[in-house]
Amino acid sequence: MAGQESAKRLEALRERFLEALSELSGGADEGKPALLSEVAERAGLDPEQEPDDRALSERLAAELVEVGHASAESGSSGFLTITPEGEQAIRGDAT
Repeated sequence: MAGQESAKRLEALRERFLEALSELSGGADEGKPALLSEVAERAGLDPEQEPDDRALSERLAAELVEVGHASAESGSSGFLTITPEGEQAIRGDAT
């Protein structure tokens, strides 16, 4: 049961992380890069003080890039930009 609860918490955090990225980057239309630590903080993590939160935020960022919901610019580590697919996921148009 604890594993299922943990999976639900992770999914909720993933959604908050994507929403925070959208807010900070101005959405896919504006496409401003957002600082990963700011996205994590807006999602409820404390990557500056908690090493576990830092690792989790990096994992979430990598997952979002891998599934195409965010992009990371090469040469500018620590920055993410939401993609149109990420915006669709927030609206529920895509899984």
